[in-house]
Amino acid sequence: MVDDFDPDFSRRELIKSSKVASIHWVVIVASFILTFSAWYFSNKTIQERHQIRFERYSEQIASQVTERMDLYKNALQGGVAFIETLPVKVTPEIWRIYNQRLNIVHSFPGIHGLGVIYHVDEKDEIDFINSVKIQRPSFKIFPAHNESELWPITFIEPIETNEKALGLDMAFESNRYLALKKARDLAEPQITGPIELVQYSKKSPGFLFYVPFYDSLMPQDTIEQKRASIIGVVYAPFIMEHLMKGTLSSEHRLVNVRIYDEDTIIYDGNSNSRFETSAESSSLKRTSVIQMFGRNWRFEFEPTKEFVGSVSYIESRLILFGGIFIDFLIIFIIFSVTYANKRALKHADRVTKMLKQETSELERINKDLEQFNYVASHDLKSPLNAIKQLVTWISEDCSTILPNDSKEHLKLLKQRTRRMESLLDDLLEYTKLSNLIDANQHINLKDLIMDICFLLDIPEVFSITVDDKNIWGSPEAIEIVLRNLISNSIKHHHIGAGKIDIKCEFDEYFTTIKVIDDGPGIEPQYHNQVRKMFQTLKPRDEVEGSGMGLAIASRVMENLGGSLNIESDGIDGTKVIISWPYKK
Repeated sequence: MVDDFDPDFSRRELIKSSKVASIHWVVIVASFILTFSAWYFSNKTIQERHQIRFERYSEQIASQVTERMDLYKNALQGGVAFIETLPVKVTPEIWRIYNQRLNIVHSFPGIHGLGVIYHVDEKDEIDFINSVKIQRPSFKIFPAHNESELWPITFIEPIETNEKALGLDMAFESNRYLALKKARDLAEPQITGPIELVQYSKKSPGFLFYVPFYDSLMPQDTIEQKRASIIGVVYAPFIMEHLMKGTLSSEHRLVNVRIYDEDTIIYDGNSNSRFETSAESSSLKRTSVIQMFGRNWRFEFEPTKEFVGSVSYIESRLILFGGIFIDFLIIFIIFSVTYANKRALKHADRVTKMLKQETSELERINKDLEQFNYVASHDLKSPLNAIKQLVTWISEDCSTILPNDSKEHLKLLKQRTRRMESLLDDLLEYTKLSNLIDANQHINLKDLIMDICFLLDIPEVFSITVDDKNIWGSPEAIEIVLRNLISNSIKHHHIGAGKIDIKCEFDEYFTTIKVIDDGPGIEPQYHNQVRKMFQTLKPRDEVEGSGMGLAIASRVMENLGGSLNIESDGIDGTKVIISWPYKK
């Protein structure tokens, strides 16, 4: 009614709707929080991925050094076997021929030579020197020391590069002598602490590698018996820089390593200017200690500039800039609406001034404006829906001017938005797997499968049979694995109905569970691919899923010290076999 019309109230409402309301600020702030959260988690994922990559390269370097040292040990043990099986006593000529046939320097890159050190009692020194001088007239034992026994280098090949070491007594210096005595007493290969080789002119850290050999006719059960029956050691001198050069590839090295023996640095990969450590590498560092034939070698790994340069943040930047673009579109729409309301207010003022007598028309205009304000505010209450709707509005409003590529990009953005929540949940579960700690206990397999079926809401067209057995393990870990395997069998079934058999077996050491379905199967060439993150055999638009199920299951089994294997010919179903150690 006209008597109920309050022009002052209507004007206040118009003024209110022409300003940015609290709900609008909530939408703006929430959209920015969502954008920066997505950018943060994307950045974090990239950093974690490259941390794993860095650790893999570091482990490869440590493994290469360990394998190379084992190879050297085999070479020295081969020398021991040669001496022990030789029907005559070793002479310099025999040792030279053996090394020529072995081609030691080229067959074992990084080794400086291969020699024999004999144990000589102090009372037998002169006789020993005279026996060696028969073939090496210039042979002498040096330097003098106060020990009661001698350990002179008697043979060494190639002699051309090691002649200065011939006759050097290992007992004159503590690192050489202690490692030698330890090899003798333990009857095991040993390396010395850091030393400088006398035959190498540069001051560069090196070490000696000993493998002892004994009189086979004498007992060697106790330390005293070993000391009494020791004949000598086959040894090899090493320059650490040459060893690492022969071990590591010099092209495109992505990780630098420093190696310490106790607190003494024996190799610094950063000394090569081609592989300088990046100043931005503080977050990517790793240290590991490896027991290396009686010594503790500490490996310190850092990424090179080339590694840091290979880290790409394009994905996270696209998320950031794309999100900011959408945020500003939201701001533009909100302020466009408020600006339209301001214009409507001015228009209402003009109409009110011009048509005071036409109250009925003015009331209709005011109601239209109120309805417009209500609709505009209501459509912007949910930030996430506003972002999704905004993409739809852009697609619809710009369908005649956007190129086809842009339309496809908007379509892809809508699909990715729908998948974001599922993907983040799976990623969060995957990153927590390393910290999955749950006490082992008895679990009834049948009860566990029933709980999983209830949780997944299994369709009635699927039947599941399971062995009624008790297993021993981590309930949370086993539940995660079986839930993902059952979910995959149902999700990827080609006819939408089927049968899943779950069988359990035990042996002395392992518990094994087999999940067998009658689905389409997985072709053998894809068995490894499907266990990787984000991998599906069908397009994401055909099968909704993050591609993380088998990756999560495989990761859990690795953490349990077990395994996950796939048996399928890609035609008659799939059998997934999980196995983990039986520990109580």
